[in-house]
Amino acid sequence: MNPNSDLFDEIPNTHGGRREGAGRKPGYSPKEQAKVENGELDLDDPNISEATRTAVKKARAVASKEEALAQHAWLKLRVDSGEYMPRTAYREATATLLAELAQGLRSLPDEIERKHPLPPEVLTLIEHTIDDRLNAIAEGLSMYTGVAETVEQNDDQSV
Repeated sequence: MNPNSDLFDEIPNTHGGRREGAGRKPGYSPKEQAKVENGELDLDDPNISEATRTAVKKARAVASKEEALAQHAWLKLRVDSGEYMPRTAYREATATLLAELAQGLRSLPDEIERKHPLPPEVLTLIEHTIDDRLNAIAEGLSMYTGVAETVEQNDDQSV
């Protein structure tokens, strides 16, 4: 084979694998981007090229996403280590505790009646006071969870 043949003439010179659309976009200026990031220029400045404006917006979006991912990882670490607890677990534990408290308070008049000879009017007064206090607590909790509606429905069903 002759090294001076036309075979080499048929291979196009492509600048070492240059791809169409690759590289810095026309009009983009890293100096303008640095000035926008430092606060020297405003992003809405008409002197900034559209390519630079797009690059700045993309960089901000990437940074925002990375920050959100870091915060999510931090929260997951705290939950996994037991420092924080999931909201559902906290709600379930609080609901169980409040149910036990309400049950104990509602059984209080019956226990007092068994242990001490009190007139029924006094026991009724104690029962109404306990119910009023539990309803006030339920109304206070309704701001956060809507528990008051559930407690009132249970009161209506138990009568």
